[in-house]
Amino acid sequence: MADSDLQNQHLIDEINKLKYENSIKLNTIQTLNKISIKLSNFQDVSTILKDILVSVQEITYADGGTIYLTDGKKLSFKHIINKSLNIQHYDCDENEEVWSYIPIDEEHKNLVSVHCALNKDIVCIDDVYHNDKYDFSGTKTFDSKINYKSETMLVVPMLLADKTLVGILQLINKLDNDNNTITFNDFDKDIAHSLASQASVAIDKFRQQKLLMQQSKLAAMGEMIDAIAHQWKQPLNVINIISSKFGMYLDMGIEIDNEMIEESTKEISQQVNHLTTTLDEFRSFLRPNKLKKVVKISEMINSVVGLLKDDLNKYEIDTQIEGDLDLSIEIVENEFKHIFINIINNAKDAFEEGKEKAIAKGEEYNLQRKIIFTLKEYIDYILITIEDNAGGIPDHIIDTIFNANVTTKEEGKGTGIGLYMSAKIVEKNNGSISVENTSNGAKFSIKLLK
Repeated sequence: MADSDLQNQHLIDEINKLKYENSIKLNTIQTLNKISIKLSNFQDVSTILKDILVSVQEITYADGGTIYLTDGKKLSFKHIINKSLNIQHYDCDENEEVWSYIPIDEEHKNLVSVHCALNKDIVCIDDVYHNDKYDFSGTKTFDSKINYKSETMLVVPMLLADKTLVGILQLINKLDNDNNTITFNDFDKDIAHSLASQASVAIDKFRQQKLLMQQSKLAAMGEMIDAIAHQWKQPLNVINIISSKFGMYLDMGIEIDNEMIEESTKEISQQVNHLTTTLDEFRSFLRPNKLKKVVKISEMINSVVGLLKDDLNKYEIDTQIEGDLDLSIEIVENEFKHIFINIINNAKDAFEEGKEKAIAKGEEYNLQRKIIFTLKEYIDYILITIEDNAGGIPDHIIDTIFNANVTTKEEGKGTGIGLYMSAKIVEKNNGSISVENTSNGAKFSIKLLK
């Protein structure tokens, strides 16, 4: 072969090599972009972590991969994937014997995952079976049970910006084109570190949302206890009056006839039924049911109005449901009731603030307070609007009203959690929520895809 032919072949080989390397880089960039997009539309931390683990294995050509999560005291298995063994365990239960947890303490610091957790540095192992620095007895025992051999390993801490550890990403056995095990390189370390950081962001975001949800539930629980107290006060007063009347008649020697006993018994029975119905409604509302079911929207709204009816009567708020009263949608009903309760309570507070401002100015206040629910069906979605005439939301916060810790109420009277969690609940139920001011008040629009 002529020298020119050799040179041409060499150039062709170099070009093909560059094309191959560029295709790998392009695939890596596309994978990272997909993960970033999913993080920006974050809803489910478990799915995000699974996608990150799958992606990092594809990019680094790792045969096995594990994600551990930590609460600061132990490492718990979350996701485990091994391609050659066809093992895929997601959302592993730490109580399962095979996938138990690992304590993070000095006693276990010779385990590579615990070392990584304690020192927060990346560990790369060239040969697991000939490494004296770490204790791989557990790995070797596991290998012998399933006829596998862990040879090379890459262990990466999952850290937040402030170096808080949230988990560990572990990769096993990098494979070449012939399925031979080779050592993880610097590029693999960089990619694993990058994706571990993105996983940390997902976990932190999930934990922050979980904390806000717990705070929201506690706030809702307090409001529900207040509502129960309002609902029960009147029937208990009636029963107390009847009881006192019988006691007074007996003390004064007044004869109690059968008609009086029957009427009183009937009245007490009605009041007890009211107490029981109210209790059943609240028990249903507070029950942690996460299953979606088909719900008639008007009935769900009427149930919420029933829960809050004494408060609505006390503050002279009239509620109406208009539009298609037979509309149904598949949702998590108890979660969705929180949205209506929160919007109604916010309107109630807005009505009272408007009244206080009018009185302070010496103005007459005779507003007929209204909250109107409107139900409409379109081709692809159902629209629920909740409109009040309480004066509206201040312009300087209306665009951020669904952000965490944003409230229209005076300091000390609102947490800014309610509408934020309402938005998250709507999103989880395949929908969106928005708000606008009308000429008389605020109008919330909830769009639910069919």
